[in-house]
Amino acid sequence: MQTIHRRRLLQGVGAFAAAGFAPSALASGANLGAIAQQVGVTFGAAAGNQIFDDPAYGKLFAETHLVASEWQFKLASLQPVKGAYEFVHADRLAEYAAGSGKKLKAHCLFWQAFNPSWLAGLSTQELKYTFDKHIDTVVPRYAGKAFAWDVANEPFWPADGNPGGFGSGPWYQAFGEGWVKRAFQRVAALDPKAKLYLNEAQCDNNGQGLGPVIRPALLKLVDDLKGSGVGLGGVGLESHLDMGMPYDDALFGSFCAQLAAKSVSISISELDVRDFSLSDDIASRDKIIADRIRKFLTHALAVPQVDQIVTWGLSDKYTWLKALWESQRGATFRQPRPLLFDDKMQKKPAYEAVSRALHSRPRA
Repeated sequence: MQTIHRRRLLQGVGAFAAAGFAPSALASGANLGAIAQQVGVTFGAAAGNQIFDDPAYGKLFAETHLVASEWQFKLASLQPVKGAYEFVHADRLAEYAAGSGKKLKAHCLFWQAFNPSWLAGLSTQELKYTFDKHIDTVVPRYAGKAFAWDVANEPFWPADGNPGGFGSGPWYQAFGEGWVKRAFQRVAALDPKAKLYLNEAQCDNNGQGLGPVIRPALLKLVDDLKGSGVGLGGVGLESHLDMGMPYDDALFGSFCAQLAAKSVSISISELDVRDFSLSDDIASRDKIIADRIRKFLTHALAVPQVDQIVTWGLSDKYTWLKALWESQRGATFRQPRPLLFDDKMQKKPAYEAVSRALHSRPRA
């Protein structure tokens, strides 16, 4: 099976060469968005309200051609009180994207986690109604504004013990594994021009019984969705790379090739590096993180259908890993350094790592 995977990967690269694509030097002095565009990739980042509240941080987004919502489109943010929608933050991000000429990726319509507390008290029938009503309310409002939706986020969690590796939660409770298909069908009917993504985590690692189980489950779900004609356009692979987990970048590249063979495009959708297991020395950490990013992206970008890279933020100052570190380590807090710019908005080796990986990508 491993041989087949690698063959598909090489066939994908060969298709690039046959079409006149070849590695080549790119324009010097260009930012990541421009470099990525030259090799058929859209570079973007997730953004919270800090892009408005911190001008120095907001300026970093000049590097991007796409902005993904960090939390603004999640159900808990849009409907913190049952039936009472709050669109102000999602509207603001949509207006920003339109005004700055960036694509908007709305993340995410449904996830088993990050749901409002009132959802827990609903019956199965009430959950079904809420699910459909949420799509019918939110999607038309942003149709034509969001170029893409992360329709279903992280449907798998093998540890929950459900058939097919699906995770437990309100939507699994309401519809079983059919919740993903139902969401895609309904969103496609309301926003037929948008690109619809299935977003999943852990496919980059080989630890904790996650990656090796989720990868085949995800391939099967993609087959099921494509066979149902529900409008699946892309698969997002989150890529929160964890230095404490075993990994195999060549295997991940082969997995990307398997997905590509199913006629979907692929987004590296939430890229950062968890550095909790590394030493405190900043120079050492930065080098290891940069090497990890470069090698990981080089393997992924060898697959032509990998056409999007979205980092989960741009500056260490606003990484979600701060809160995670504090919850796990408490008083021994140190600044995580998972992203391309440090907490002073200065470029780090990780920035150059992304640039180098893009430069190695076959291009027209």
